[in-house]
Amino acid sequence: MGAFQNFVNWLSGRTNGDYKIEIESSTGDTAKADKILNLKILMMASAAGYLASGLSMCQWRTMENGKEAKNAEYFRLNNRPNRNQSKAEFCSKLVYYLVTQNEALVFSTDGKDLYVADNWNVERRGTKNDIYRDVSVKDDDRTFQFQSSGVMHIKMDWTGLAPLISSIGDEYEAMIGTSYIGYRKQSGTKGVVNIQGLESGTDEQRTKILNRIKTQFKAFFDNQNAVLALNTGYTYTPVSTSARNTSEMNDIANMTDEFAERLGLALRVPVALMKGSVENTQNARTDLVMFGIRPIAQAFEQEYNAKRLGEREFTGGSRLFIDPLPIQLGDVASLPTFCERMTSCGQYSVDELRDLRGEPLLGTPEAQKHYITKNYGLLENPEEEAGAQQVPTAKEGGEET
Repeated sequence: MGAFQNFVNWLSGRTNGDYKIEIESSTGDTAKADKILNLKILMMASAAGYLASGLSMCQWRTMENGKEAKNAEYFRLNNRPNRNQSKAEFCSKLVYYLVTQNEALVFSTDGKDLYVADNWNVERRGTKNDIYRDVSVKDDDRTFQFQSSGVMHIKMDWTGLAPLISSIGDEYEAMIGTSYIGYRKQSGTKGVVNIQGLESGTDEQRTKILNRIKTQFKAFFDNQNAVLALNTGYTYTPVSTSARNTSEMNDIANMTDEFAERLGLALRVPVALMKGSVENTQNARTDLVMFGIRPIAQAFEQEYNAKRLGEREFTGGSRLFIDPLPIQLGDVASLPTFCERMTSCGQYSVDELRDLRGEPLLGTPEAQKHYITKNYGLLENPEEEAGAQQVPTAKEGGEET
Protein backbone atom coordinates (compact mmCIF):
# COMPACT_ATOMS: atom_id res chain seq x y z
CA MET A 1 0.00 0.00 0.00
CA GLY A 2 1.41 3.38 -0.98
CA ALA A 3 2.27 6.23 1.34
CA PHE A 4 -0.62 8.32 0.08
CA GLN A 5 -3.14 5.55 0.81
CA ASN A 6 -1.62 5.08 4.30
CA PHE A 7 -2.13 8.76 4.91
CA VAL A 8 -5.76 8.59 3.79
CA ASN A 9 -6.44 5.59 6.00
CA TRP A 10 -4.84 7.27 8.98
CA LEU A 11 -6.92 10.41 8.54
CA SER A 12 -10.11 8.34 8.28
CA GLY A 13 -9.29 6.39 11.43
CA ARG A 14 -8.97 3.02 9.69
CA THR A 15 -5.52 2.32 11.06
CA ASN A 16 -3.87 2.62 14.44
CA GLY A 17 -0.45 1.32 13.44
CA ASP A 18 2.69 2.93 12.17
CA TYR A 19 2.35 5.67 9.59
CA LYS A 20 4.93 6.83 7.04
CA ILE A 21 4.74 10.13 5.20
CA GLU A 22 7.10 11.36 2.52
CA ILE A 23 8.08 15.00 2.76
CA GLU A 24 10.18 17.27 0.59
CA SER A 25 11.42 20.83 0.65
CA SER A 26 9.54 23.70 -0.93
CA THR A 27 10.54 24.03 -4.56
CA GLY A 28 8.38 26.87 -5.84
CA ASP A 29 5.59 26.77 -8.36
CA THR A 30 4.86 27.83 -11.91
CA ALA A 31 3.85 31.35 -10.88
CA LYS A 32 7.20 31.86 -9.18
CA ALA A 33 9.03 30.47 -12.19
CA ASP A 34 7.15 32.82 -14.51
CA LYS A 35 8.03 35.75 -12.28
CA ILE A 36 11.71 34.87 -12.27
CA LEU A 37 11.95 33.90 -15.94
CA ASN A 38 9.91 36.51 -17.77
CA LEU A 39 11.65 35.72 -21.01
CA LYS A 40 9.34 37.54 -23.38
CA ILE A 41 9.63 40.96 -21.76
CA LEU A 42 13.37 40.56 -21.27
CA MET A 43 14.10 39.68 -24.89
CA MET A 44 11.75 42.26 -26.40
CA ALA A 45 13.25 44.96 -24.18
CA SER A 46 16.72 43.86 -25.26
CA ALA A 47 15.87 43.99 -28.97
CA ALA A 48 14.08 47.33 -28.65
CA GLY A 49 17.03 48.67 -26.67
CA TYR A 50 19.48 47.87 -29.47
CA LEU A 51 17.27 49.53 -32.09
CA ALA A 52 16.50 52.58 -29.95
CA SER A 53 20.07 53.21 -28.84
CA GLY A 54 21.30 52.82 -32.41
CA LEU A 55 18.68 55.25 -33.73
CA SER A 56 19.64 57.74 -31.01
CA MET A 57 23.33 57.46 -31.88
CA CYS A 58 22.64 58.44 -35.49
CA GLN A 59 23.22 62.04 -36.51
CA TRP A 60 19.94 63.57 -37.69
CA ARG A 61 21.21 65.92 -40.38
CA THR A 62 19.01 68.75 -41.63
CA MET A 63 19.51 70.04 -45.16
CA GLU A 64 18.26 73.48 -46.21
CA ASN A 65 18.33 74.53 -49.87
CA GLY A 66 20.84 71.81 -50.65
CA LYS A 67 23.23 72.68 -47.82
CA GLU A 68 23.55 71.25 -44.36
CA ALA A 69 22.10 73.62 -41.78
CA LYS A 70 22.58 73.37 -38.02
CA ASN A 71 19.60 75.46 -37.10
CA ALA A 72 16.89 75.26 -34.44
CA GLU A 73 15.40 72.16 -36.06
CA TYR A 74 18.80 70.46 -35.99
CA PHE A 75 19.09 71.22 -32.29
CA ARG A 76 15.58 69.90 -31.69
CA LEU A 77 16.12 66.63 -33.53
CA ASN A 78 19.54 65.90 -32.04
CA ASN A 79 19.04 67.10 -28.48
CA ARG A 80 15.51 67.92 -27.32
CA PRO A 81 12.58 66.90 -29.55
CA ASN A 82 10.18 68.37 -26.99
CA ARG A 83 10.31 70.14 -23.66
CA ASN A 84 10.01 66.93 -21.65
CA GLN A 85 12.13 64.39 -23.55
CA SER A 86 15.69 64.04 -24.70
CA LYS A 87 16.57 62.51 -28.04
CA ALA A 88 17.33 59.15 -26.40
CA GLU A 89 13.96 59.11 -24.59
CA PHE A 90 12.13 60.11 -27.77
CA CYS A 91 13.81 57.31 -29.77
CA SER A 92 13.12 54.75 -27.04
CA LYS A 93 9.41 55.56 -27.03
CA LEU A 94 9.23 55.58 -30.82
CA VAL A 95 10.89 52.17 -31.13
CA TYR A 96 8.84 50.75 -28.26
CA TYR A 97 5.60 51.36 -30.15
CA LEU A 98 7.09 50.11 -33.42
CA VAL A 99 8.15 46.85 -31.75
CA THR A 100 4.96 46.27 -29.75
CA GLN A 101 2.35 47.74 -32.12
CA ASN A 102 4.10 47.81 -35.53
CA GLU A 103 3.37 51.54 -35.79
CA ALA A 104 3.96 54.86 -34.05
CA LEU A 105 2.40 58.30 -34.40
CA VAL A 106 4.48 61.49 -34.12
CA PHE A 107 2.73 64.85 -33.94
CA SER A 108 3.32 68.49 -33.06
CA THR A 109 0.93 70.92 -31.43
CA ASP A 110 2.89 74.08 -32.23
CA GLY A 111 4.85 73.22 -35.36
CA LYS A 112 8.03 72.83 -33.30
CA ASP A 113 8.07 70.21 -30.54
CA LEU A 114 7.66 66.58 -31.60
CA TYR A 115 5.77 64.04 -29.48
CA VAL A 116 5.17 60.29 -29.82
CA ALA A 117 1.47 59.69 -29.22
CA ASP A 118 0.34 57.16 -26.61
CA ASN A 119 -3.25 56.99 -27.85
CA TRP A 120 -5.06 57.80 -31.06
CA ASN A 121 -7.95 56.71 -33.25
CA VAL A 122 -7.89 56.92 -37.01
CA GLU A 123 -10.77 57.22 -39.44
CA ARG A 124 -9.82 55.73 -42.80
CA ARG A 125 -11.25 57.71 -45.70
CA GLY A 126 -9.91 55.99 -48.80
CA THR A 127 -8.84 58.62 -51.33
CA LYS A 128 -9.39 61.48 -48.85
CA ASN A 129 -7.14 62.50 -45.99
CA ASP A 130 -7.51 60.17 -43.00
CA ILE A 131 -8.63 61.81 -39.77
CA TYR A 132 -6.73 61.18 -36.53
CA ARG A 133 -8.82 61.80 -33.45
CA ASP A 134 -8.20 61.60 -29.71
CA VAL A 135 -4.45 61.98 -30.19
CA SER A 136 -2.84 62.31 -26.78
CA VAL A 137 0.22 61.62 -24.70
CA LYS A 138 0.41 60.14 -21.23
CA ASP A 139 -0.19 62.47 -18.27
CA ASP A 140 -1.90 65.07 -20.46
CA ASP A 141 -5.70 65.22 -20.42
CA ARG A 142 -5.82 67.17 -23.68
CA THR A 143 -6.67 65.45 -26.96
CA PHE A 144 -5.99 66.65 -30.48
CA GLN A 145 -7.35 66.05 -33.95
CA PHE A 146 -5.33 66.08 -37.17
CA GLN A 147 -5.63 65.21 -40.81
CA SER A 148 -3.14 62.66 -42.11
CA SER A 149 -0.99 65.46 -43.53
CA GLY A 150 -0.54 66.88 -40.01
CA VAL A 151 0.95 63.78 -38.35
CA MET A 152 3.82 61.42 -39.06
CA HIS A 153 2.44 57.89 -38.98
CA ILE A 154 5.44 55.57 -39.06
CA LYS A 155 4.55 52.01 -40.04
CA MET A 156 6.81 49.01 -40.45
CA ASP A 157 6.28 45.87 -42.51
CA TRP A 158 5.85 43.88 -39.31
CA THR A 159 2.06 43.58 -39.61
CA GLY A 160 0.78 40.95 -37.21
CA LEU A 161 4.25 40.35 -35.83
CA ALA A 162 3.70 41.64 -32.29
CA PRO A 163 0.90 39.19 -31.33
CA LEU A 164 2.83 36.35 -32.96
CA ILE A 165 5.95 37.15 -30.95
CA SER A 166 3.84 37.41 -27.80
CA SER A 167 2.27 34.00 -28.45
CA ILE A 168 5.62 32.35 -29.14
CA GLY A 169 7.08 33.99 -26.05
CA ASP A 170 4.26 32.61 -23.89
CA GLU A 171 4.99 29.08 -25.12
CA TYR A 172 8.70 29.39 -24.43
CA GLU A 173 8.01 30.84 -20.99
CA ALA A 174 5.77 27.88 -20.16
CA MET A 175 8.40 25.37 -21.29
CA ILE A 176 11.17 27.16 -19.42
CA GLY A 177 8.98 27.33 -16.31
CA THR A 178 8.50 23.55 -16.47
CA SER A 179 12.25 22.99 -16.76
CA TYR A 180 12.86 25.43 -13.94
CA ILE A 181 10.47 23.60 -11.60
CA GLY A 182 12.04 20.26 -12.58
CA TYR A 183 15.48 21.58 -11.71
CA ARG A 184 14.28 22.88 -8.35
CA LYS A 185 12.66 19.56 -7.52
CA GLN A 186 15.79 17.66 -8.52
CA SER A 187 17.83 19.95 -6.30
CA GLY A 188 15.42 19.68 -3.35
CA THR A 189 15.72 17.66 -0.15
CA LYS A 190 13.41 14.70 0.42
CA GLY A 191 12.79 12.30 3.28
CA VAL A 192 10.33 10.01 5.06
CA VAL A 193 8.88 10.57 8.53
CA ASN A 194 7.85 7.40 10.35
CA ILE A 195 5.27 7.98 13.15
CA GLN A 196 5.01 4.91 15.36
CA GLY A 197 1.88 3.89 17.26
CA LEU A 198 0.00 7.10 16.61
CA GLU A 199 -3.74 6.54 17.03
CA SER A 200 -6.24 8.50 15.07
CA GLY A 201 -7.68 11.51 16.81
CA THR A 202 -9.99 14.34 16.19
CA ASP A 203 -9.79 16.55 13.13
CA GLU A 204 -8.40 19.37 15.23
CA GLN A 205 -5.64 17.13 16.66
CA ARG A 206 -4.68 15.81 13.25
CA THR A 207 -4.53 19.34 11.83
CA LYS A 208 -2.27 20.51 14.65
CA ILE A 209 0.09 17.56 14.13
CA LEU A 210 0.34 18.12 10.38
CA ASN A 211 0.89 21.86 10.77
CA ARG A 212 3.59 21.30 13.34
CA ILE A 213 5.40 18.80 11.15
CA LYS A 214 5.14 21.12 8.18
CA THR A 215 6.52 24.06 10.14
CA GLN A 216 9.39 22.06 11.63
CA PHE A 217 10.56 20.59 8.35
CA LYS A 218 10.15 23.82 6.41
CA ALA A 219 12.56 25.56 8.79
CA PHE A 220 14.83 22.51 8.65
CA PHE A 221 14.96 22.48 4.83
CA ASP A 222 15.09 26.21 4.20
CA ASN A 223 18.01 27.06 6.51
CA GLN A 224 21.62 26.30 5.76
CA ASN A 225 22.31 25.27 9.38
CA ALA A 226 19.41 23.77 11.32
CA VAL A 227 18.54 21.21 14.01
CA LEU A 228 15.37 19.12 13.88
CA ALA A 229 13.78 18.02 17.18
CA LEU A 230 11.55 14.93 16.80
CA ASN A 231 9.09 13.62 19.37
CA THR A 232 9.28 10.06 20.69
CA GLY A 233 8.05 7.68 18.01
CA TYR A 234 9.02 9.99 15.15
CA THR A 235 11.78 8.82 12.84
CA TYR A 236 13.09 10.85 9.89
CA THR A 237 14.94 9.04 7.11
CA PRO A 238 16.52 11.12 4.32
CA VAL A 239 15.84 9.90 0.81
CA SER A 240 18.92 10.09 -1.31
CA THR A 241 18.29 11.60 -4.72
CA SER A 242 20.27 11.00 -7.82
CA ALA A 243 23.12 13.30 -8.64
CA ARG A 244 21.96 16.74 -9.67
CA ASN A 245 21.03 16.62 -13.32
CA THR A 246 21.99 19.71 -15.32
CA SER A 247 19.80 18.81 -18.28
CA GLU A 248 17.06 21.16 -17.08
CA MET A 249 19.50 24.07 -16.95
CA ASN A 250 20.72 23.18 -20.42
CA ASP A 251 17.11 23.11 -21.60
CA ILE A 252 16.54 26.57 -20.16
CA ALA A 253 19.67 27.94 -21.86
CA ASN A 254 18.80 26.31 -25.20
CA MET A 255 15.19 27.52 -25.19
CA THR A 256 16.32 31.03 -24.24
CA ASP A 257 18.73 31.04 -27.18
CA GLU A 258 16.04 29.72 -29.52
CA PHE A 259 13.61 32.47 -28.59
CA ALA A 260 16.39 35.08 -28.89
CA GLU A 261 17.13 33.84 -32.41
CA ARG A 262 13.50 33.96 -33.50
CA LEU A 263 12.91 37.39 -32.01
CA GLY A 264 16.14 38.71 -33.51
CA LEU A 265 15.20 37.44 -36.96
CA ALA A 266 11.74 38.97 -36.69
CA LEU A 267 13.00 42.42 -35.61
CA ARG A 268 16.20 42.25 -37.69
CA VAL A 269 18.53 42.39 -34.73
CA PRO A 270 21.60 40.15 -35.22
CA VAL A 271 21.47 36.91 -33.25
CA ALA A 272 24.97 37.53 -31.88
CA LEU A 273 23.75 40.70 -30.17
CA MET A 274 20.58 39.07 -28.86
CA LYS A 275 22.67 36.32 -27.24
CA GLY A 276 25.26 38.75 -25.91
CA SER A 277 28.04 37.14 -27.90
CA VAL A 278 31.34 39.00 -28.24
CA GLU A 279 32.26 37.27 -31.49
CA ASN A 280 31.91 39.01 -34.86
CA THR A 281 30.67 42.21 -33.25
CA GLN A 282 31.82 44.24 -36.26
CA ASN A 283 29.62 42.22 -38.64
CA ALA A 284 26.76 42.24 -36.13
CA ARG A 285 26.95 46.02 -35.84
CA THR A 286 26.90 46.40 -39.62
CA ASP A 287 23.89 44.10 -39.94
CA LEU A 288 22.09 45.95 -37.16
CA VAL A 289 22.56 49.24 -38.99
CA MET A 290 21.65 47.92 -42.43
CA PHE A 291 18.64 45.77 -41.60
CA GLY A 292 17.43 47.02 -38.22
CA ILE A 293 18.10 50.73 -37.73
CA ARG A 294 18.21 52.02 -41.30
CA PRO A 295 14.66 50.84 -42.23
CA ILE A 296 13.25 52.64 -39.17
CA ALA A 297 15.27 55.74 -40.02
CA GLN A 298 14.07 55.72 -43.63
CA ALA A 299 10.44 55.33 -42.57
CA PHE A 300 10.82 58.36 -40.28
CA GLU A 301 12.64 60.35 -42.97
CA GLN A 302 9.90 59.73 -45.52
CA GLU A 303 7.14 60.87 -43.18
CA TYR A 304 9.16 63.86 -41.99
CA ASN A 305 10.17 65.05 -45.45
CA ALA A 306 6.67 64.62 -46.86
CA LYS A 307 4.70 66.17 -43.99
CA ARG A 308 6.99 68.27 -41.82
CA LEU A 309 8.68 69.88 -44.84
CA GLY A 310 6.44 69.28 -47.84
CA GLU A 311 6.94 68.93 -51.56
CA ARG A 312 8.13 72.49 -52.26
CA GLU A 313 10.86 72.50 -49.63
CA PHE A 314 11.95 68.95 -50.42
CA THR A 315 12.34 69.62 -54.15
CA GLY A 316 14.20 72.81 -53.24
CA GLY A 317 16.90 70.79 -51.48
CA SER A 318 15.59 70.73 -47.91
CA ARG A 319 15.29 67.35 -46.22
CA LEU A 320 16.11 65.25 -43.16
CA PHE A 321 18.78 62.58 -43.41
CA ILE A 322 19.36 60.24 -40.47
CA ASP A 323 23.01 59.30 -40.82
CA PRO A 324 24.04 56.02 -39.13
CA LEU A 325 27.74 56.60 -39.74
CA PRO A 326 28.48 57.63 -36.11
CA ILE A 327 27.56 54.08 -35.07
CA GLN A 328 30.24 52.66 -37.34
CA LEU A 329 32.73 55.21 -36.07
CA GLY A 330 32.29 53.85 -32.56
CA ASP A 331 34.82 51.09 -33.28
CA VAL A 332 38.10 52.73 -32.28
CA ALA A 333 40.19 49.90 -33.72
CA SER A 334 38.91 50.39 -37.26
CA LEU A 335 38.58 54.18 -37.02
CA PRO A 336 42.04 55.10 -38.45
CA THR A 337 41.53 52.92 -41.52
CA PHE A 338 38.04 54.28 -42.10
CA CYS A 339 39.12 57.92 -41.74
CA GLU A 340 42.06 57.41 -44.08
CA ARG A 341 39.86 55.89 -46.76
CA MET A 342 37.16 58.54 -46.44
CA THR A 343 39.66 61.40 -46.71
CA SER A 344 41.77 59.85 -49.44
CA CYS A 345 38.78 59.43 -51.76
CA GLY A 346 37.50 62.96 -51.17
CA GLN A 347 34.29 61.87 -49.42
CA TYR A 348 34.88 63.80 -46.19
CA SER A 349 37.14 66.55 -44.96
CA VAL A 350 38.99 66.23 -41.66
CA ASP A 351 36.53 68.51 -39.86
CA GLU A 352 33.53 66.65 -41.30
CA LEU A 353 34.87 63.40 -39.86
CA ARG A 354 35.54 65.05 -36.51
CA ASP A 355 31.99 66.40 -36.52
CA LEU A 356 30.58 62.91 -37.10
CA ARG A 357 32.60 61.73 -34.13
CA GLY A 358 31.32 64.59 -31.98
CA GLU A 359 34.80 66.03 -31.57
CA PRO A 360 35.75 69.75 -31.68
CA LEU A 361 36.44 71.07 -35.15
CA LEU A 362 39.94 72.22 -36.04
CA GLY A 363 38.64 75.17 -38.04
CA THR A 364 41.80 75.46 -40.16
CA PRO A 365 41.62 75.88 -43.94
CA GLU A 366 43.34 72.53 -44.45
CA ALA A 367 40.74 70.77 -42.29
CA GLN A 368 37.95 72.09 -44.54
CA LYS A 369 39.45 70.84 -47.81
CA HIS A 370 38.79 67.54 -49.56
CA TYR A 371 41.63 65.35 -50.79
CA ILE A 372 42.11 62.46 -53.17
CA THR A 373 44.74 59.73 -53.18
CA LYS A 374 47.74 61.03 -55.05
CA ASN A 375 50.15 62.10 -52.40
CA TYR A 376 46.98 63.46 -50.77
CA GLY A 377 46.66 66.25 -53.31
CA LEU A 378 43.80 68.71 -53.38
CA LEU A 379 40.61 67.51 -55.01
CA GLU A 380 40.50 70.61 -57.22
CA ASN A 381 44.11 70.16 -58.34
CA PRO A 382 45.51 66.64 -57.83
CA GLU A 383 48.99 67.73 -58.93
CA GLU A 384 49.24 70.13 -55.99
CA GLU A 385 50.11 68.47 -52.71
CA ALA A 386 48.20 69.44 -49.60
CA GLY A 387 49.82 72.25 -47.68
CA ALA A 388 52.61 72.64 -50.20
CA GLN A 389 53.91 76.14 -50.66
CA GLN A 390 53.78 77.60 -54.13
CA VAL A 391 57.24 78.00 -55.61
CA PRO A 392 57.84 81.66 -56.42
CA THR A 393 58.27 82.40 -60.08
CA ALA A 394 60.65 85.03 -61.35
CA LYS A 395 59.35 87.86 -63.47
CA GLU A 396 61.25 89.64 -66.11
CA GLY A 397 64.09 91.59 -64.62
CA GLY A 398 64.72 88.97 -61.91
CA GLU A 399 61.90 90.01 -59.57
CA GLU A 400 60.12 87.28 -57.55
CA THR A 401 56.58 87.09 -56.27
